[in-house]
Amino acid sequence: MEERYCQSCGTPMGPTDELYGTEADGSKNKNYCKFCYTDGVAQRYCQSCGMPMGPTDELYGTEADGSKSKDYCSYCYTNGAFPADCTMQEMIDYCVQPVLENMPGMTEEGARAMMNEFFPHLKRWQA
Repeated sequence: MEERYCQSCGTPMGPTDELYGTEADGSKNKNYCKFCYTDGVAQRYCQSCGMPMGPTDELYGTEADGSKSKDYCSYCYTNGAFPADCTMQEMIDYCVQPVLENMPGMTEEGARAMMNEFFPHLKRWQA
């Protein structure tokens, strides 16, 4: 079977449909992973820290002209720049605690493994 990758984040979706996104009717969407597409709705994630940004632009960062960034959250990106000059590994280290607080049952090892898989597909870390 051909390896599929999410068309939004690039995550490998494996040989089964376990990681496929879902349509509003519950059917599987083979083009997007379950993290990017759920119940027929595309999810937006910060392209620096991976944080879900929700259905409104409340958590979106700002461009230099004051407009909302479509790619980055307000914690990672303000006024068209990244306030924290860090490596991807430093960002993962920083994000471990928020992930553990927001994903009950997740272990530190699991959080690091998940971010090490996901972060290289985020726009900031592809440069």
